[in-house]
Amino acid sequence: MITKNEIQPNVAMLMQSGEAGGVQRVMINLAHGLQAEGINISFLIGDARGDMMHEIPGGCEVVDFHKQKYRGDLKIFAAVWNIYCYMRKHPDTIILAAPGLAGTIVAFIKLFCWHKRALAIVDNRCTLLKDGTIYHTLTYYCNKLLFRFLDGVIAAHTMAYNEQIKFYHVGKAKVHKIYHPLVDPEKVQAAIPETDHRFFKDKANGAKILLAVGRLVPEKDFSTLLKAFELVRKQTNSRLIILGDGPLRGTLEKLRLDSQFSNDIDLYGYTDKVLNFMKSSDMFILSSKEEAFGNVLIEAMSCGIPCVATDCASGGPKDIMDGGNSKYGALCSCEDPQELAEAILQTLDTPHDSAILQKRAELFSISYSSREYSNIIKNLK
Repeated sequence: MITKNEIQPNVAMLMQSGEAGGVQRVMINLAHGLQAEGINISFLIGDARGDMMHEIPGGCEVVDFHKQKYRGDLKIFAAVWNIYCYMRKHPDTIILAAPGLAGTIVAFIKLFCWHKRALAIVDNRCTLLKDGTIYHTLTYYCNKLLFRFLDGVIAAHTMAYNEQIKFYHVGKAKVHKIYHPLVDPEKVQAAIPETDHRFFKDKANGAKILLAVGRLVPEKDFSTLLKAFELVRKQTNSRLIILGDGPLRGTLEKLRLDSQFSNDIDLYGYTDKVLNFMKSSDMFILSSKEEAFGNVLIEAMSCGIPCVATDCASGGPKDIMDGGNSKYGALCSCEDPQELAEAILQTLDTPHDSAILQKRAELFSISYSSREYSNIIKNLK
């Protein structure tokens, strides 16, 4: 903690919007943790609207760049001039850019404000950008040129860390590996297990509750999960709950209705009681075909339930699952309903120690991650 004689560092956290999402969750959790470390926090947001805005801690200044008409990372791209002006006006503030285009933009601005301090968080392998669309390939080469001018790059897992050094040629002294701040032990402990949902009443009759969480978008590949559940349900007395909302709700609802086990599947929608549902479930499933990290896996482990996850190319879920250690559940291939079903059945048949799962989750606690970030920030100041 900072003593009375020390000057508190100022950090401005840059992210695209206040919508519900993993990046926003990371940045807001980190803001809470850094405040506890005695650091002054502001938020620079391309579009300060969304479900997560009310979770920003009190005392944080919020600067809204009002880029409502743009989508995704374009909100940050459209705010380049605003960000540049902010950095010039606040020379003593360290910019902490969220995963995504924010890091590229801040690194570019550093060319004109070289004496300003800026850090970027990355939670994906940079080579995945190189092999992606034209936009992603362009981002890759921009980052390869620009990231070396940042004062630090904070990688959320091992593969992301290694590739920053190998492909972007960022000096090893500037690259840090810190797991995302995802777990608040007090919130986990305070969460009351969900009991009102009709599926949890089936547990008394031996039903196993399978849970998935995420926006209903193509990357999460819930269609593969629904197909896998069809296979699982034929062999076990189980129920599936998917928490989240998004543009594919209609498509997924049709798949649910086409299933012979439609009454055992619930597309519940968005809720802020994710931990409550996790505490009452028997297993958590991440079925994504693309996943930068896999934040929800950590939250599930913190609640003591085993996980089945797809081995996404980013390496994030694999790192979280300690290479597929069976103590935590199972890894399987992406977009393969049969293999996903087998992994679910195998995990259901294998006893798991909740204490071991919760111990793994401690590495991703807000307090632990925030102390690591705080050390880097204080050294920059």
